[in-house]
This record gives sequence, structure tokens and C-alpha cells, in this order.
Amino acid sequence: MIQWLSSLDEFEQWTELYHKTYGVYFDTLCVHTAVTFVELQALLPRPPDSNPFPSEPGPHEYWYCCIDDLPVLISHHHHPNSRGIFTNIRTFASHPNPNNYFWASIEKLVVLPNPLMQRILGIGWWDQKKQPVRSLYCREAPLGTKSPVELYQAETVTEAEALLDFLQSLQSEYDYYIDKPNNSATSV
Repeated sequence: MIQWLSSLDEFEQWTELYHKTYGVYFDTLCVHTAVTFVELQALLPRPPDSNPFPSEPGPHEYWYCCIDDLPVLISHHHHPNSRGIFTNIRTFASHPNPNNYFWASIEKLVVLPNPLMQRILGIGWWDQKKQPVRSLYCREAPLGTKSPVELYQAETVTEAEALLDFLQSLQSEYDYYIDKPNNSATSV
């Protein structure tokens, strides 16, 4: 269930509670998706919070929500390099559990309005310290970007296959595949 939050203060209260409960930090997982600002305005039930972080470059818009107890921040930066087509969905990585992959928390994001999860072009995190054995790629790329796009670096073949199965279950607008990491693909 999605609970849309009205302010940055309310969002920060949820992130603090989540951190205390699970011991993980916010903004460790970011899903890059090809959704425009105009689409976001039509999809999301609240107006955005404009420029809540003055230190960030350029104008930007934020929406805050919780999915169950998972705080989620949806951001769109009006930056010339983004060509107006990229939106970030930022949240916590999965809390430590041997049965979870790092990206597992994005499974909760499926309740977000379409097409936020149907146009995923990247799943990343800060402080990546992996030895990837396989990567997921997106064959298509939005106008102005090169394809294929490297979507995610997996530590095992099993992890890559699990993420591919999950992405295919979303009825994505894009075609994903698994290959060796660091080939000639482009990262978003």
C-alpha cells in the first residue's frame, strides 16, 4: 500500500524510523526510469516539492511516499544532460538477509503507477563494491542515449536470472537480457 507524504520533514521521519528498525541507510538504491516530468505530474496524486535541496544543481522536483514501511523518494531533475526523460526512484537497499538480493526492495515498488516500473534503465547504488559475474542489459534506449544500456551488475548468475525474471514480470516496455559485465554497453 502506498502512503503519499506531504513534506520532506514527514519523509525524513520515515527514513529515520526505517534506519533504526533495519540498520540500513537511505539512498543506497536508485532505480533510473525513463519517465518525463509531464508524465509524473499526470501519474502522481500530489504536486511535487520543488527544489527542496538548494545545494543540488538545477531545478528539481520531489515526491515522497512510503510503500508499506519502505520510504521512497521520486525525483526528477530538469537538467540538460537528462534530456527531460529520466526520473530516479530512490530508496533503501534490502535490509541484510541471506535470502535477499541487494535489489530485492524494488519488488515493493511494483505498486507505483505505470510506467514508472515499466521503463527501468538502471538499478544502481552508492558505494558499489561488487565483483560482478553477469550484467543485465536493456536493448532499447530512450531517444538520445546509446544502446544497449547496462542496467545492473550481478554477483552471481542466479542473481542476474532472478532480476531478469522480476523485470519480465513487470511487462516492461523494454527488452532485457543477461551478458558478461563491462562489455561495450553504456551505463545510465
